[in-house]
Amino acid sequence: MNECQRKQTIIISELPTFAVLTTHQVDTLNKNEFEEGTYKTKFNKWQVMFCESTLNSGSLIIIVYPGVAQNSSLYITHLIVGSKVQSEYHEWHDYDTTFRTNLQQEKSNTLTLPITLNECILSDTNFLVGKIIYGFADILTNTYYQDTENFKTGYIAQRLHFRYYFKLTVKKKPTNI
Repeated sequence: MNECQRKQTIIISELPTFAVLTTHQVDTLNKNEFEEGTYKTKFNKWQVMFCESTLNSGSLIIIVYPGVAQNSSLYITHLIVGSKVQSEYHEWHDYDTTFRTNLQQEKSNTLTLPITLNECILSDTNFLVGKIIYGFADILTNTYYQDTENFKTGYIAQRLHFRYYFKLTVKKKPTNI
């Protein structure tokens, strides 16, 4: 490890809350309908992401932002109550109404998808304010459709696969929310 990498590791490890994306794979389910050239699947690896957590009546809410900034147009939520985890993927666009979760549905500028949790590991399930929790998630979204002119059908069918590690400091839900 060189000096620059060591300094980055120290700085990241001192953050109270963060996540590290190790896999972001876009699975295109209708590649055979792509019209222009060769279709490529995107992979992004080892990206530091924003992450936050809130303790609310014994349940822990974790929000991970795989985009470039906190409060970006895409995020993943995990609601942990006891030994159960409920997760969703959220994405929105200001102006474009291009998303559908099935082809019979009206198009929308917002997308909320259930997530298959392939694996979820937490260092501790005793959630106390101020406690540091380490974890890992391997998730796969349900299929969704987005309009595009590059496909014969006029839409791309895809699902997203994310893997990430996180470190968070449990915070109490603000009273003004």
